[in-house]
Amino acid sequence: MLAMLSFTLGLGLGGGQPVMMSLLTTRAPPGRMGEVAGLRMSLIQTMAVAAPLAFGALGTTLGLLPVFWGVGVCLATGGIVAWRGA
Repeated sequence: MLAMLSFTLGLGLGGGQPVMMSLLTTRAPPGRMGEVAGLRMSLIQTMAVAAPLAFGALGTTLGLLPVFWGVGVCLATGGIVAWRGA
């Protein structure tokens, strides 16, 4: 069961990168794809550090329930924004 769930998660996470790179390639100004890709990587790495710190601090001060609700609100907001943009 864990192997199947891990495989599904890997497909979901791994399938997003080619789509994102294709979108960036088509939307980037001519000759600036390297800058766009670098900015994408910078934002990903920044969020990989900042999000756990922020939610950890929130969980320490307010408890675990607000962290789950905060993550849920972030995901729902992202879904709504993506749905409206599509």
